[in-house]
Amino acid sequence: MPLSLTRNINKHNAVLVLWTIAESLSEMYALAKASAIDISETDKFKLDSRKKQFIASRLLVNKLGFDVTKLKYTSNGKPYFSDSKSGISFSHSGNYVACIVADVEVGVDIQVFNPKLENIRTRFLSKEENSEINSLEKLHAYWCAKEALFKLYAKGNVEFKTELLIQSFDLSNNGSFYGKIMKEKEVNLELFYEKTQDYMLVYCAE
Repeated sequence: MPLSLTRNINKHNAVLVLWTIAESLSEMYALAKASAIDISETDKFKLDSRKKQFIASRLLVNKLGFDVTKLKYTSNGKPYFSDSKSGISFSHSGNYVACIVADVEVGVDIQVFNPKLENIRTRFLSKEENSEINSLEKLHAYWCAKEALFKLYAKGNVEFKTELLIQSFDLSNNGSFYGKIMKEKEVNLELFYEKTQDYMLVYCAE
């Protein structure tokens, strides 16, 4: 199982794992079978790439020591374990699949760099945030950060532009910055990020 990244985060016993998919669909099916993972749900996906992402996410759960059969979803699409209070979050983009688990609620987002994100920047950035963007990479950092916050909040009905806000920061290859969720109450969170030539990865824990 080719894990391309593993991060043990001291806060809240959080662990982040990332899989770079290089296997064929038949190889992914074989890995799932070897781990006794039910692959019947892949029938709902038309694209082979999406099927591989689904299988990879389940294999990552298994790798982290959790029972995949206990993985459920809320009506808002938030994954959770029916037999554990551990928080869990997934993200996938291209050949990358990320998963984070912790003792608290978590959020993760990965995005392969795509110039088309420029076309929707004003939909999710506040006026102040938009003025901070000076590169495609930083635009992806803001997008992934807001996606991670949205997944952590997990209650839906969130306005990215006004209710998920990111504090100004200087982008490097990795580090952290701060964001906040402006809903029932203001929640300030530290977000961690990693940038490669191919993608932006952002994650947070409550």
